[in-house]
Amino acid sequence: MVYKKRSAIYEKLHEAISSVLPIVIIVLLLSFTVVPVEPDLMLSFLTGALLLVIGSGLFNFGCDTALSKIGSMIGAKITQSRSLDKILGCSFLLGCAVTIAEPDLSVLAANVPHIRTIPLMMTVSIGVGLFLPMAMLRILLG
Repeated sequence: MVYKKRSAIYEKLHEAISSVLPIVIIVLLLSFTVVPVEPDLMLSFLTGALLLVIGSGLFNFGCDTALSKIGSMIGAKITQSRSLDKILGCSFLLGCAVTIAEPDLSVLAANVPHIRTIPLMMTVSIGVGLFLPMAMLRILLG
């Protein structure tokens, strides 16, 4: 059991490395060829990249370990009901809730000039909430 979890953590760390490494390589190439960077700044960048890999790997491991199982159980219970209204309603609510909870949306909304944050976030979350039941209908009806 411990070995299985350890290999799952290593797998998630490998995924994080493979997603961060290309960007690190590009930044390193540019910093050595086009734009010289001070050693302190480079050390900060590399430290941040390392922490990003570790944090992302552990976060993804946690999501797979806990959230995916919870999501599968919730999905199984909802679909066992065979109630189209319940399936579509839950997918709308979950789509809205997950979108509002997304930190990237908050950052984006805070940085868009001339548009208030809350209406932008609500519009995007309702849009996702509307399209998720459509996707569910497509899955259920073929």
